[in-house]
Amino acid sequence: MSGLQLLAFVPAALLMALTPGPSNLLAFANAATRGWGAAVAGAFGRLAAYGLLIAGVAFGLGAVLAASAGLAAAIKWAGVAYLAWLAWKLWSAPVEGAMARARAEAGRPRGLGPLARREFLTGIANPKALVLFTAFLPQFVQAGAAWGFAAQLLALGAVYLVCELAAAATWAGAGALLGAGGMSRARRRAVNRVSGGLLALAALLLARAGRAV
Repeated sequence: MSGLQLLAFVPAALLMALTPGPSNLLAFANAATRGWGAAVAGAFGRLAAYGLLIAGVAFGLGAVLAASAGLAAAIKWAGVAYLAWLAWKLWSAPVEGAMARARAEAGRPRGLGPLARREFLTGIANPKALVLFTAFLPQFVQAGAAWGFAAQLLALGAVYLVCELAAAATWAGAGALLGAGGMSRARRRAVNRVSGGLLALAALLLARAGRAV
């Protein structure tokens, strides 16, 4: 991959990664309730999902899903239902002592598994992610280069994952600012409601995604 290829790709990839969407809103909500570090660690679940999609596109998965509208729709609606359930769970979460428990859990490595799983399921169910990797990445593949199409796509995908991690860290930083401060009952309720509302918005964005793909 040439320097000029990277110079054109990285700014565009960062802009794409920073766009508000289900995964970035999830990182925001995770940071608001669990802290920046936990949210960024959880974002590796998103990277795993996107890595699988990139590899799949490089080796023909995009064509398979494009030919099976029913399978693609089933994956998407499962993701919508999952995000909606998470939104309701946060919106209706009990307030007493919740912030203290959340921060204590954020310091335990075992407590990060659910966050990574949420990120993975949200990322793998997003049809716009598949469109991104099938329509956006190939634009930067150089015809006639020493590397073949699949190798270039995988290399570009690896660079995109770094951009995605930077975007997750940025959105998590904004979410951490929301969750910072005292642990009063009113503040905790506000954090729960804002985070739940953002996850409901993420579910709506995912539900509408199929209309554009």
